[in-house]
Amino acid sequence: MTNEGKGQIKVIYKYVDGAHFFWSQDDLAKGLCVASQDPETAYNEVTAQLNVLITHHLKLPKKASVKPALPYEAFFAWLQKNIEEASPSFSPIPSASLSWASLAQAA
Repeated sequence: MTNEGKGQIKVIYKYVDGAHFFWSQDDLAKGLCVASQDPETAYNEVTAQLNVLITHHLKLPKKASVKPALPYEAFFAWLQKNIEEASPSFSPIPSASLSWASLAQAA
């Protein structure tokens, strides 16, 4: 497995048909797939799901603790900028690769 107890977990973002999707191919995040029409709800749910998945995959006795490497406000600013720069005849489909920092397990 990659990133055991430290490092970054790569999370992919894509806007598809009105929904904000996040998923990962990282071993520690196997099974992550979050989607919502509300970007903040989806963004925050990634952290909650990663905590559960990492705890499960590493068989930790206590719940894992991760946090986004990028605050939601910065992500949302990026998202708004990409949508605003899109041409009116083009349906915006922004995508990005983001990281969540793995802090192993909570004290």
